[in-house]
Amino acid sequence: MNLKIGRTIKRQRKLRDMTLTDLANKSGISKGLLSRIENYQDQNPSLNTLVKVANAFRIPASTLLWYAKL
Repeated sequence: MNLKIGRTIKRQRKLRDMTLTDLANKSGISKGLLSRIENYQDQNPSLNTLVKVANAFRIPASTLLWYAKL
């Protein structure tokens, strides 16, 4: 994975007016892990994590990954 996934997650979260706490609650992922991903401290989140985030955004995981390639 690359640094763009963190930026993509943060952008998608903000577009939805979600806080990190909102995303953590909807995805079942800890707020700390989400923060590390968004701030490039965890550059290689698991596919399971990405699927949970995508589900919280109500988009397919493939779409989230596609956005990260832009």
